[in-house]
Amino acid sequence: DVIKQIQPGDVVIHEGEKVTARHLDMFAAMGMIQPSVDYVQALALLGVLSLLTLALTLYVRLFVGDLHADDRSYLLLCATLIGAAALFSVTKGTVRYDVFAVTIATAASIFLALCLRPVVAVGAALFLGALAALASPGNDVRLLLSATICATLAAYSVKPRESRGSTVTRAALLTAVINGLTVAACGFVFGYSVQWNSIAYSALGGLLSAIGAAGLITVIERPLGLTTSLLLLELQNSNEPILKRLLTEAPGSYQSSVMVANLAEPAAEAVGADPVLTRT
Repeated sequence: DVIKQIQPGDVVIHEGEKVTARHLDMFAAMGMIQPSVDYVQALALLGVLSLLTLALTLYVRLFVGDLHADDRSYLLLCATLIGAAALFSVTKGTVRYDVFAVTIATAASIFLALCLRPVVAVGAALFLGALAALASPGNDVRLLLSATICATLAAYSVKPRESRGSTVTRAALLTAVINGLTVAACGFVFGYSVQWNSIAYSALGGLLSAIGAAGLITVIERPLGLTTSLLLLELQNSNEPILKRLLTEAPGSYQSSVMVANLAEPAAEAVGADPVLTRT
C-alpha cells in the first residue's frame, strides 16, 4: 500500500475531474464520508480550551491585576477573543486559512495593545495562537508557532509615536515584514514548501491587520469612552480646543505644562509606567 500525507491546502480533486476509488478512499480517510462524532476527542478539546482559558485568566490576574478588577476592560478583552475565535471558525477550511489565522491573531493583538496594554496583548497572543492551531486541519503546529510569534511581536510594534498616523504606519510596515518572515521561517523549519505568494499574502495580511485594528479603534473609542494610546496622542495635539484656549489665554501656564510633561515622560519610562498617559 502507498501512504500519502495530505497537507493543508492540498487539492484532493479538481473541478470537473472524475471521482475514482482513490478519491473515495481519501475522502473516507479525512472523515468526509459519513462523518461520525468522536466524543473522546470532543471532550479532550473542551478540556484543552478550558485549560487555555484558565491559563489566560491566571496570567491577567498575575501580571495585570488592575485589568482583572476593571469590568469594562475585562469585557473588552473577552469580546476581542470571542470575535477572533468566530473569525477563525468562519475562515476554517479555506485554502488560505493559515494566512487568515495569522492576520486575525495579529489584528486582535494590535487592537488589545492599543486599547489596553501590550502585556495583555501578549497573553492574548498565546491564547489565539493555540486556538488558531486547534482550528486548523490536523492541529497544525506550524500555525501555532507562526500565529503566536506574529501576534506577540505585533503587540510591541505599536509603540505610540508623534501622531496617530505615524504610529499606525510604523506598526503596519513592521507587522507586514514580521508576518512575512515568520511564516516563511516556520514553513522551512517544519519542512513545508514555502511559496512566494504565501509570504506576500502574509505580509499583506500584517499590513491590513494594523490598519484594520486602528480603524476599528477610531470608530469605537469615543462612543465607548475608551482611553486608548491613539486617543492620548490626539489629546496632546496643540490644536485641541482646550489646549488652544490654554495657549491663547495663559501661555505661561501652557509652557510650564509642556516642560513638566517633557520631564515626566522619561521618568515614566524609567519606572515602567505608561509614558503616553503620564505625558498627557
